[in-house]
Amino acid sequence: MSNKTESKTSSETEKTNTSPREHAKKWNFGGVFWGLFIILIGVLLLLENFKIVDVNFANLWRLWPVLIIGLGLSLLSLRGWFGALVSFLAAVILLGLVALTVIDNPIYPGIIGSNTQTITQTEFANGAKSLQITTQTGAANISLSSSRQQHGVEAVQKSNRPTLTKTAETIGDSRHVTFSTKSAQTFWFNGSNNDIALNFTQSTPLSLVLETGATSITGDLSKTKLTSLAIKTGASEINLRLGSVQKQQEITINAGASDITFHVPKEAGVQIKSDSALTETNFEGVDKISDSLYESPNFSEAKSKIIINAGLGVSRFAIEQY
Repeated sequence: MSNKTESKTSSETEKTNTSPREHAKKWNFGGVFWGLFIILIGVLLLLENFKIVDVNFANLWRLWPVLIIGLGLSLLSLRGWFGALVSFLAAVILLGLVALTVIDNPIYPGIIGSNTQTITQTEFANGAKSLQITTQTGAANISLSSSRQQHGVEAVQKSNRPTLTKTAETIGDSRHVTFSTKSAQTFWFNGSNNDIALNFTQSTPLSLVLETGATSITGDLSKTKLTSLAIKTGASEINLRLGSVQKQQEITINAGASDITFHVPKEAGVQIKSDSALTETNFEGVDKISDSLYESPNFSEAKSKIIINAGLGVSRFAIEQY
């Protein structure tokens, strides 16, 4: 009986003498890092599907030193709240490097020379009665223009990874031309650039499609015989000057969070259909008809009409007259 009592007393004393530090939970850095890493990859893929960012996972090989850092951190004995804090902060910093490396960024100018090269692709209308131009690219700065000297379309890409390609075919009396590029990203800290300039003919009716990632789109199409313009893009800045050469122009925009401005001639009739409740609008010379419909007072009798269909994320959308 006394032996059992002594054993119980000894066990209780042993528990009492155990310090809180020894009972503190040991944090597994590897578990924290890989759990957050999988979440990050899922978020990046989701953002890429919505064309908000462009992701280039091929750049991950440049981060092989991160594996050494992670291995060292996983060997440390990190316990309690301090261990949790260190594990979380270290994981966030390393995952931040991963995000900066794999996301293409057309705005960041870079701090090291990017060995920019230029590729030019030209396509003539060849007697076609209309042109349909499609441009497919990732993150880029796109500028649009037209000239009397141009007899088709010229595309000029300035990039540190020039990959501009062209395909063309004639369907009926229409010439279909597609320009496409791969991602221009090499590595975040080496800088990247992907500038594309498109110059169109002023003598042939033009249908233009721009399918891009996060993009800046600027230019003057006021002298172009533009019949339709379709823009599918992520978070972008769009500033375009439209004209009244054609009797009707149909503009379709599907974009993420963007800043959009169209400059339109005063004599043109403008109609805007938008289902974007979270968009800040400023439409000069265009009246609100309903929650999703806007028209200029001269829309019905105008000789030239511009019809805009917009599906936008949280954006700023403006119409300015000239």
